[in-house]
Amino acid sequence: MRTENKIPSLYKELSPWWHLFSPPEDYDEEADFFKTNFLEYSSQPPKTLLELGSSGGNNASFLKKDFQITLVDISPGMLEVSRKLNPEYIVEFAILLHESGKETQFKYDRHVFGLFKRDVWLELLRVVGFESKVVHDSFNRELFIGTKPKN
Repeated sequence: MRTENKIPSLYKELSPWWHLFSPPEDYDEEADFFKTNFLEYSSQPPKTLLELGSSGGNNASFLKKDFQITLVDISPGMLEVSRKLNPEYIVEFAILLHESGKETQFKYDRHVFGLFKRDVWLELLRVVGFESKVVHDSFNRELFIGTKPKN
């Protein structure tokens, strides 16, 4: 299934303009909120961070001084914007939706943030061995913090 036509224009042909709509300097408080929660809910200070839906890399531009970050986004245009802001990182483009016994595919749902619904993300984290904590920011957006329990 091709996804190109289902990605909003801001994430395709308008992506080079992203930082005019959403300047990196506006993300310092949000990145600080994320960092505070990563540290609070981790049993030891985390060294790595996987950001799913990294967009133009604005949060990473602040968090990169404290974490080794892997950035993932559905939009090649946004990944290019992120590469310019965070040139020291290799930004990965990955899409995966796989159900046992079915063909690997991608599905896009415009009214849901991310590739999967909330409960699916939490279940996927649980299945691969993470304990999940859901934290809300000042805009009531959800941040999923997954930590591996000590064995």
